[in-house]
Parts: sequence; C-alpha cells; structure tokens
Amino acid sequence: MLTIKRRTWLQDAVRIYKVLIGEVVIGSIGPLRTKTFPIASGKHTIRLAMPTTGRSSSALIDIELKTGQQCVVQTVRRGGLASFMKLPLAMPEGAAALAEGRPIDSRYYEGPWIHVAVHVTDAVHDG
Repeated sequence: MLTIKRRTWLQDAVRIYKVLIGEVVIGSIGPLRTKTFPIASGKHTIRLAMPTTGRSSSALIDIELKTGQQCVVQTVRRGGLASFMKLPLAMPEGAAALAEGRPIDSRYYEGPWIHVAVHVTDAVHDG
C-alpha cells in the first residue's frame, strides 16, 4: 500500500498534486488530505507533481516494498517564512532556467518544489 499525506497548508494550498508511479498517474490528492493507493510489492519510483505548473514536483522516491509493507509519503514544509520570502530573489534565475529547459539553480531556491518525508513500515496498520 502507498499512503500520501498532504499536511502542509501554506505551500500550494489550493493546488491538486498528481501521484505518479513511474510516469503513470495513479491518482490525485488535494491539500490537507490523506489517500491510500494499492500497489504491488517490488521496486517502484514515486513522485508527486503539479501538472498545472510544468515541472514542479517532488524528487523521485525509489522504494522497494515487500508483501505486507506500506509506504507513507508525507509532504513537509519548505523551510517556513524565510524560504517563502527568498522566493522572489530566485525568480530571475528561475525564469532563465525554464526558458532554457534546465533545472533551477539558485542559492535562493530550495529544490525540489515539493518536499516529502518517506517511511516504510513492516506491516499495514488500520487507522
């Protein structure tokens, strides 16, 4: 099982994230929601992405699940108010990177856009 927990309320407060396994969308999740998706045991690459903004997403999350294990991916904040206030300073570099089709590289930008914490548990728990 794969459980996604959206717990950050300020960043992307009105955006829907797509949940991808490989590059296949298996569902979506809104802010302050928790959703569980059945996935087979084995190796998977998971990513959360905002389709409306182009490349804004989490880093690739590589996991290997055994039968009965559960992966929990929880969004976490991006460094708080200081990170938010520095974002305008990264905009010129961000615009150039987008125009050139390359990742943003700025001392003011803490990438990737969506930050997550990942936990794999040995048994699936109810609740």
